[in-house]
Amino acid sequence: MNCKWIYVFILFLRIGDTADDEWVGIANHKTWEFLDTFDCGFNFVDRIIGGLNAAPKQFPWITRLGYSTREEKELDWMCGGALLSDRHVITAAHCVVSSIEAKLVKIRMGEYDIRTNPDCQFNKCAPPVQDRGIKTIISHPNFNKPAFHNDIAIIVLDEPVEMNDYVIPICLPREEQLRQYLELGEKLIVAGWGKMNMTTDERAKILQYVTVPVLKLEMCNTFGKRFTLAESEICAGAQEHKDACGGDSGGPLMKATREEKELDWMCGGALLSDRHVITAAHCVVSSIEAKLVKIRMGEYDIRTNPDCQFNKCAPPVQDRGIKTIISHPNFNKPAFHNDIAIIVLDEPVEMNDYVIPICLPREEQLRQYLELGEKLIVAGWGKMNMTTDERAKILQYVTVPVLKLEMCNTFGKRFTLAESEICAGAQEHKDACGGDSGGPLMKVFDTQDGPKSFLVGVVSFGPTICGIRKPGVYTSIKFFLGWILDNLI
Repeated sequence: MNCKWIYVFILFLRIGDTADDEWVGIANHKTWEFLDTFDCGFNFVDRIIGGLNAAPKQFPWITRLGYSTREEKELDWMCGGALLSDRHVITAAHCVVSSIEAKLVKIRMGEYDIRTNPDCQFNKCAPPVQDRGIKTIISHPNFNKPAFHNDIAIIVLDEPVEMNDYVIPICLPREEQLRQYLELGEKLIVAGWGKMNMTTDERAKILQYVTVPVLKLEMCNTFGKRFTLAESEICAGAQEHKDACGGDSGGPLMKATREEKELDWMCGGALLSDRHVITAAHCVVSSIEAKLVKIRMGEYDIRTNPDCQFNKCAPPVQDRGIKTIISHPNFNKPAFHNDIAIIVLDEPVEMNDYVIPICLPREEQLRQYLELGEKLIVAGWGKMNMTTDERAKILQYVTVPVLKLEMCNTFGKRFTLAESEICAGAQEHKDACGGDSGGPLMKVFDTQDGPKSFLVGVVSFGPTICGIRKPGVYTSIKFFLGWILDNLI
């Protein structure tokens, strides 16, 4: 048995009775400084699927085309493009036709906010932008024959770009994608730094994106007698205040598809930092049947990526591999107890309005921790009921009341609830269910910065049939806080 852990665990059994001097050891824990670098617990529900600012790394293939002009000393970035390889960019042919007024001289990769280089968020910075010159421009031989048609070109860079998380080529469609290419009404994505509207020449400072529906070709035959759309064009958009605009020319029109083999998403968890996830220990025990291989952040509707509502889209989900799994050393000693684990991700996640760590309780929250009858929140994509194996497609949540511990001592002789567990639920048709294991049990506390969500428990186990007025058992964060802080390394 780990002596260091015994010390921490005993300390927390005493903290359960909350005296001021008992909090000192935890309050001064060095890990709080690390956690304080993140804005935890904020709920951006009013902005879910909102806002048109892209997230860093959301479109790492998008490029900017810079032109030298007679009037400006600085380059004018008038068009966009998409990276196809480490030295090829695809754009519109009309963007590469030099004139007396402007000559294309530079291609920029890895841009996000045009005002900063590098771009930084949450004390983390992207690599600097990569600028390249032009070796060759290959415009389509039939560009403008007839007028405006075949508007496509390839730019060969003078030097290869260096790939990183912010500079990645876009995929070209292959046989599988061409078979399911585009359907009328299907939403596509266009992105760029073009004008926000046509009443001003000011272009966007931060990379913007919008979704546009695919329309019938004849919907675009409104540009004069000399122009009729061909099968080689796509007609899309026609939404008020939502469109590509001046400065977006040459940029990519995109469709997201999932190419990965299907995984079985059997458990949940809660993000504690940019690289730590907390879950139930029973969720990380590999077996012949299943091995934990991936953690996903930023999910909402499992059927779509990105998730879109009201013609606005969230950033894509973020998947990470696993660097280390730290299960509690006394998991299952005795049976079912100490059901808690920390997963260290192989790469940090990027914070945005849809990916934010949950807060761990501190002294103020521990003093007003939980009261009998108080409603807590549990969320996940578990089974909607136990009569079917089908899990929820959209993230679900329910409130469950805190109960006396003895209310949960109904799971057989070998199990008696300890102070390190929480008993909650016992409501008809309202419960955590299969597939919710490891997910967070949450309480909203008022703080100086406004309401924040705090992690108070982890879904552990419950009755075989959920939602039948039998309570569920949750691992109490309060009693493992010292162990958690010691292992956030």
